[in-house]
Parts: sequence; C-alpha cells; structure tokens
Amino acid sequence: MVKKSSLSLAFILLFFFSFGKSLWSQSSLSGKGLEMSDYKKLGLTVVMPGDYGTLLDLDKERVSIKCKLKFSQSDITLAEPDRAEAILLVKIDIEDLAYHIGLDFSRSVTYSVPNKGDFNVEGITRSLSTTGTHEDSAGIIMLALDELLDNFLDQYLEVNQRN
Repeated sequence: MVKKSSLSLAFILLFFFSFGKSLWSQSSLSGKGLEMSDYKKLGLTVVMPGDYGTLLDLDKERVSIKCKLKFSQSDITLAEPDRAEAILLVKIDIEDLAYHIGLDFSRSVTYSVPNKGDFNVEGITRSLSTTGTHEDSAGIIMLALDELLDNFLDQYLEVNQRN
C-alpha cells in the first residue's frame, strides 16, 4: 500500500517538473546571453590546472588549436581575450582517470536596479560542461571537447545568425 506522504511527494514533484520553470521564469528577460554585435570574433582562454594533462600529451596549445580549427569551420576567429567583445573560457581538469571539461561564455552584462540605476559587469551568460573517464587517452578528452564545442557552436550560431 502506498503511503499518503509518498503520494504527496510524487504530486509535488510532478507539479514542479510540469510547471516549475514557468513559475520562476521572468517575462522581462530577453535574449539568450549569446547575442553579439560581431559574432565572428570571439576571445579564447584555455585553462588546464595541474600536470596530469602533460602525461597524456595534452596541453593548452593542443586544446587551443582544436578550438580555433573548430570555430574557423564556422568562419569565427578566436582571438586574444583583450581584443574581443566576449570570451570563451575552456577549462579542462584531469584527475587520475577522470576529466571535467567546462565552457564558460563571458561578456559584458548590464542590469538595472530600481532607484539606483544601471550597472555593467563581466558575467558568464552560458555554461556547458561534461565529465567522464579518459582511460589514459587524450583522444577521449579531445572527442568530448569536440562534442561540447559542437553543442556550444550550435547554440551560438542559432542566436547570432538570425536575420
């Protein structure tokens, strides 16, 4: 026999997953956080803390080249961060046989505070990540990076190539 508390919890979870997003979304928000005036130029920063990547023959330069080649296929130039309107941060953490890849899209963000005015700050407006095991193979990590970059590019181009 199912307890009342289990039914109540199931109902609450069903309600949350069905309607929760619309309850917390704000109709005053617009945009996806990926919009750019010149989307064909983007800054790139690659971070790989620790030494484990070197054991796998994986370093910042190899990751940077992979990113630049991937983006150039979509006619996007990855430049030094100080020469771009927005920055894509690629961070790869490797620990033993595990890896974590994170992509953070950072840009200038303006927000308003009633009775105080508008403020402009650098903020992350899109984050994607993946985690897995690499079996002592840089190829597995690079394949996961490739898939993550494809995912980001799909979203980025969808927003910026609209007429």
